[in-house]
Amino acid sequence: MDDATRALMGLWDVAGENVRGLGDEDWARPLPGAGVGPADVAELAVHLTGVHYAGPETLREAVAAARHRAETQLAGRTSGDPVLGAQCLDMCLHVHDLTAALGAPADLRDHEAAAREACRLVLRVLPRLLVAAVGADDATLRVAVRLGDDRAVHVDHGTVVPGRPEDAADAVEIDPGGLLLLLAGRRDAESLRDAGALSWTGPAAEAFVHRARLVAA
Repeated sequence: MDDATRALMGLWDVAGENVRGLGDEDWARPLPGAGVGPADVAELAVHLTGVHYAGPETLREAVAAARHRAETQLAGRTSGDPVLGAQCLDMCLHVHDLTAALGAPADLRDHEAAAREACRLVLRVLPRLLVAAVGADDATLRVAVRLGDDRAVHVDHGTVVPGRPEDAADAVEIDPGGLLLLLAGRRDAESLRDAGALSWTGPAAEAFVHRARLVAA
């Protein structure tokens, strides 16, 4: 099992631990930013497991079973696999939402290998997100994600270009978990900047950090 898969299973463990400890009233707690996707804790558990709601004990058992299915499905997959990346993205956001609803948001830095893997998937669609945020004429930006391997994407008028324009007028530097939460609308740019997880410079970067959004998971 590689680091990303191990971190993903750790996120499933967090989900399982939190679900096991829920009181009857906790299942109705609203998720942050509810309005797209699951609205409360019970709906999120249903979404994660694929079962119809049939009471707390059924959902607890279903979360454990879903974790086992994920581990089986991902056996042998390694970093760069799109299925692994997609599951890392889903679980980073879902576990954040679950734990935030319960008053103690999970720190994605504790599961950074999963957040990094999710970011590798997100970076593939970053030019499209940039164009949607600022328009094709202004879609020139350097986005550096702190992935431990100096990963950066350089977009020029909406197209990824090779090279390392370190002196780019518009630039964003961001932690992996911060990028996921920002683009999914779970955290705003200012709070991430204040936490030291994000910095930006230039008008295109300003527009990107305030407007670019993934479809909510």
